[in-house]
Amino acid sequence: MMTYRDAYRKASQFLREKATLDPDFSARYLLAHVTGSELNTLPLLWEKGLSSAQKHFFFHLVNKRGRGIPLAYLVGYTDFYGKRFTVRPGVLIPRPDTEHILYAVQEFQQDFSHILDIGTGTGILAISLGFLFPHAIIEACDISWKAIRLARFNARKLKKNIRFHWCDFLKRPPSGKYDLIVSNPPYISPQESSLIEPSVLRHEPEHALFGGKDGLLFYRAIAHYSLDHLSFDGKIVVEVDHKWEKIRDIFTEYSLKCQIRYDYQNLPRVLIAERKA
Repeated sequence: MMTYRDAYRKASQFLREKATLDPDFSARYLLAHVTGSELNTLPLLWEKGLSSAQKHFFFHLVNKRGRGIPLAYLVGYTDFYGKRFTVRPGVLIPRPDTEHILYAVQEFQQDFSHILDIGTGTGILAISLGFLFPHAIIEACDISWKAIRLARFNARKLKKNIRFHWCDFLKRPPSGKYDLIVSNPPYISPQESSLIEPSVLRHEPEHALFGGKDGLLFYRAIAHYSLDHLSFDGKIVVEVDHKWEKIRDIFTEYSLKCQIRYDYQNLPRVLIAERKA
């Protein structure tokens, strides 16, 4: 009989030999998934035995993880802002850092009536905003039909009524008027690709990662879009990276007042742009 401890040790060693990012966590996460255990209570079950089916499934997933396939794609979900979202290959995996967009929105302590999420992916921002603002009309768009279908699935599962639209935001963006626009846009430049984890580049969709020659393409488009589609006193909240000063300059060129918010590592993470009446 193989115990949980034996399976974890064997998997962790295998993943370490494969140079997997965070092999110990990956082994524990997959073991918890296969056995239906909570991650934080798994050590209490170390001496429990795996069934033959569990053992086969666990090492099947471990082998895939050793080939660089992201954990979220292997288990089919990820947790974001207190809710569990279904994740599928071909759609960007949500990151905890993106929750800072929602923290920033909550700081405003105001209601919003018409909200747009640009590049919705799995639908995490639009759906989470649906819980924060249950009476708002919330729209979300993405260029990927696969993303739109998955976002709609997540919205149905979590019982939120979101208007999802397929569109190429750079060519034919939504025509509405909004008092809140949020986005975690593609912001990696080709020159920065060497800084990205190889498994991300191999397995996650390129269109959701790269934002033009300098990584700023979508910020320019959102700033220009705000001229006709952001209401007075409306707010834009976008995720940013180390290029935040250039992003700020883009928005200020459109007479938007900007603020920056930092993440738990004290890195610039969210930019707030506001049009004052």
